[in-house]
Amino acid sequence: MTHRHSPDLVPLRLDHAYLRGAPESAYWSIAPHLIQQGTDSSCSLATAVMLINAVRGHEGHLRSAGPVSEASLLDRLGDQAWRAAVAQNGDGLSLTEFAAAMERALHCYECAGRWNIAITPVTDADAAIADLRGALIEMESGGSGFAAANFHLDLFYGDGVDVGHFSPIGAYDAARDRVLMLDVYKKDYEPVWAPLPRLARAMATQSRKTGEPRGYAVVQRR
Repeated sequence: MTHRHSPDLVPLRLDHAYLRGAPESAYWSIAPHLIQQGTDSSCSLATAVMLINAVRGHEGHLRSAGPVSEASLLDRLGDQAWRAAVAQNGDGLSLTEFAAAMERALHCYECAGRWNIAITPVTDADAAIADLRGALIEMESGGSGFAAANFHLDLFYGDGVDVGHFSPIGAYDAARDRVLMLDVYKKDYEPVWAPLPRLARAMATQSRKTGEPRGYAVVQRR
């Protein structure tokens, strides 16, 4: 379990008081769509699927068409580059590549007219925290937005896994300045609370694929 690797991480199953008192939290819209990524390289795809399903849930599209899956998203987009990147032992996506893929997905599922995606690369963890807090406070206030992090696994979980990763941020508890990570690698990582500065430090790293900074993405209403 992740909490064995770092005492800073608190499993949601042991601490869910915040969510019981936060009916406007993004958690209630995105948590039902938490999935296990299909390959060891498909964290970007699984994260995109969760975000798209949360958006489509807000738009009422799930009632008629049902949820998107990793396979159906790739098939609908016909994106062979993304398909290759998320195959087993693929190179995955960088933060900017993820944003471009999400833009195509929003268009493809007829959500781009009302929703957009913005990314914030993080090069200095301390300098990024204020803006990150602001984005997460807006997300938690019922602002119809969802956030995802692109971060280094070992710096976040402290488990020695030296790779980059994507997963949605499920909630932000401002009173305790902590984030809830809904990790798409469910086999190893259960939902956990973590101090916001810890996540910022894990973001302030570089993609091995492109050398660009990692960071976070926010999908929000226009």
